[in-house]
Amino acid sequence: MRSSTVPARIITALIGVVVTPIALGLLSSGGLIWYQTSTRYGGFDGTLLVGPTALQAAGIALLVVVVLTGLWSSAGLLAAGALSVFALAFALFPSITVSAYQLPVPREWIDGAYYGLPTALLPVLGGMGLALWFARHRPSRSAALHVIGFFATPVLLLAGAWLVILSIARFLTSMQRFELSPAPDALGLLLGGIVLLLAGLFFTRWSPFALLLPALFLIIITPLLVTPGSALFNVVYPIDRDAALGLLGIVAMGTGVAAAVLYIAYTLVMVRTRARAARFPATVHPGFAGAEEGFRAGIRTAGMYPGGAYPGGAHAGGAQCASASPENQPPAPPVTPANG
Repeated sequence: MRSSTVPARIITALIGVVVTPIALGLLSSGGLIWYQTSTRYGGFDGTLLVGPTALQAAGIALLVVVVLTGLWSSAGLLAAGALSVFALAFALFPSITVSAYQLPVPREWIDGAYYGLPTALLPVLGGMGLALWFARHRPSRSAALHVIGFFATPVLLLAGAWLVILSIARFLTSMQRFELSPAPDALGLLLGGIVLLLAGLFFTRWSPFALLLPALFLIIITPLLVTPGSALFNVVYPIDRDAALGLLGIVAMGTGVAAAVLYIAYTLVMVRTRARAARFPATVHPGFAGAEEGFRAGIRTAGMYPGGAYPGGAHAGGAQCASASPENQPPAPPVTPANG
C-alpha cells in the first residue's frame, strides 16, 4: 500500500493534537456530573444527566473523528498518543496537577486529568496509530497470528487496563493524602499498563476484529459500575478500596463507553486499511528497484531476463536483444604488448 502523502500526515497530525484535548475536555465536563451522581447516596433525577451526557457524546464523536483520520494517515493517532507524556508527568509528579488548576482552561478539564481520563485513552489512541502504520507498511495475512491475536488482544488489554487503573488509584491516594512528592510506583504501574495496551493493540494488525469483544464487555460493565449503589462496585470495593475508587472514577468519566466506540470505529479503519494494503501493494520506482525489491513490488527489471529476452524485446528489431547477449558483443580492441 502506498504511504500517505505529506499533506495528509500534517493535517491528520494537527487534528490529533488539537481535537483530542478538546474531546477529552468535553468528556471530563460531562463525566464530573456523572461521577458525583454515581457516588451520591439515595435517588437522583435522571433529567439532570441529559446535558452531561450530551457533552460526553460530543467528546466521543470528536475522538471518533481522530480515529477515522487513520484512513488517510497514522500520523494523527500517533500525535494524539504522543500527548501521553503529559499523563506520565501527572502520574510521576502529582504536584503538576495542583499547578494545572491555575491554567486558563475550564476546571472540569483538569478534573478529568485528576481522575485519569487522558491516562487511560491517550495510550490507546497511540497504539491504534502504531498498529495501523504496521498494517499499512508491513501487511501480513498469517492465519496463525490471526487466531493468536483474536484471543491475546482481549487478555492484554484487560491486564493493561487494570495496571493503568491501579496507577490512577495510587495517584488519587497520593493526592488525597497531600503527598505531592514524585510517585515512582504509580509511574511504574502506568508504564507497565501502557506496554500491555500497546501489545494488545499491535495484535490487531493481524486480527482486526479482536477488539469487538472488549468493546462489548465495556458497554455491559459501564452501567453496572456507574449506577448508584452498584452491586458490582460493592463487590470490588472490599477487595481493593483504592482500585475500586480509581475504577469508578475512570468509568464515570465516560472512558468505558468512549473506548468501546473507539474500538468499533478503529475496527472499521483497520479492516479498510488491510484491504487497501492487499489491493495496492507498495510500489518501487523502476529506476531504483533491484531484482528483489522489483519482484516484491511487481516490477520486472531487464536484468531478470537472461539473454535480453524481456517483454517487448521482440519488437525492438533484435538490437536490444543482441546488445544484451554476450556472444553478440563486438570483439574487444587488441591490447598493445608492453615494451621489453
